[in-house]
Amino acid sequence: MIFEHLSQSVTVSRVSKMLNDQGVLTRKRLLWIPAVVRRIAKSEVYVGDLFFNKNQTIYVNGNKVIINSSSSEYCHDLVTLLP
Repeated sequence: MIFEHLSQSVTVSRVSKMLNDQGVLTRKRLLWIPAVVRRIAKSEVYVGDLFFNKNQTIYVNGNKVIINSSSSEYCHDLVTLLP
C-alpha cells in the first residue's frame, strides 16, 4: 500500500495519515509518522531486494550463495522522488 500510493505521487505525510485513518499500526503498534513511511520507502530490504530482485540466491554444492547483481537496470525512481 505504501509503495502504491507513493508511486502515484502521494506525499509521505498523506500516506502516514491514510494509514492512521484506516487504523493500521506500525509493527511496534504505534501510529504512523512521515519519517517511518520515508524510511520504509528508502529501505534496501523493500526497494532493492524484494521489489526489484537486486540479489539472487543460488545454491552451489549445497551452500547458499547470494549474488549481488551489478546491473544498472534496477529502478529506484520512487526513492529519488522522496525529500
